[in-house]
Amino acid sequence: MITLSENAQEHFSKLVAQQGIDGLGIRLTAVHAGTPKGDCQLEFCEPGDLAGTEWEIECRGFSLYVDAASRPFLDGATIDFDKSPTGGALTIRAPGLRGAPPAEDASVVERVRHVIESEINPQLASHGGRVSLREVTAEGIAVLQFGGGCHGCGMVDATLRGGVERTLMQRVPEVTGVADATDHSTGENPYTRRRAGRARDPWPRHGLIGWASAHRRFVDNAARWAEAHPIARPCRAGRSACCLRATRNTTRDPRCRRPT
Repeated sequence: MITLSENAQEHFSKLVAQQGIDGLGIRLTAVHAGTPKGDCQLEFCEPGDLAGTEWEIECRGFSLYVDAASRPFLDGATIDFDKSPTGGALTIRAPGLRGAPPAEDASVVERVRHVIESEINPQLASHGGRVSLREVTAEGIAVLQFGGGCHGCGMVDATLRGGVERTLMQRVPEVTGVADATDHSTGENPYTRRRAGRARDPWPRHGLIGWASAHRRFVDNAARWAEAHPIARPCRAGRSACCLRATRNTTRDPRCRRPT
C-alpha cells in the first residue's frame, strides 16, 4: 500500500488540472529498484499510455498508477509535499526501494559502501557530486575518493567532516574516521571553486592520520621551545612581572628563584 498525504494529493491535483487533459493521471515507477542506486520516477500519463497491469490508486482529482514491476519495491511507501514560501518540496520514502541492507555479519567494507550509495551519494547528487570507497584501513579509517562536482570543490572539507564522516560513524561503528584521497587540484568542474594556494594533496600526507602526526609534532616542538626559553615559564613567586628577563622598566621580584 502507498500512502499520499493531503498536501501531496492537493499538489498533484493542481498539476493535473493545469494540463487540461481529460483522464490524465500520474505514473510512479521505481528506477534501478533493488540496487543502491534505486530511485523513484513520476510522470504524467494518459489512458492510452497505460499497459493495464498498473496498480491504480484513486486520489482526490486524479489517479496514481504504480508500475506493475515496481510494486514490490514501492509497497509501504509514503508520499508527502512540504509547503514553503518558495514553492515546497516533494518527498517519497520507500523503505524497500534499494533492497535489503547488508546483514549484521557483513564486512565493514560492504556496510560502508551501502551507506555511501543509499544515503550519502543521493545527497551529493544535488550538487553533481559523488563519493566512493577506496579502502578501510586497519585503524578504521575510511579512505574516500570524490568525483563530479565534489572533485576540486572548495567546500569538500565541510562536506567530508560535517556530513560524510558523521553519517558513516553513526551507521558503521567500526569506522573511526575518514580521509580524502582525492587530488583536488585536478578537478575540472567543481561545484564551488577552491581558493588559490589551498589545493590539498592526496592521502596520506593530509589525511586524518597525517594531521594527527603534525599536531603531535607541534605539541612536542612547543614543549622543547618552552624548555629552552625559561622566560616563557610562570614565576614561582606568583608575580608575572619578574618572568620577563632583562626587560626594561621591569623590576625583578626578590622572592623569584629564577636564574637571571
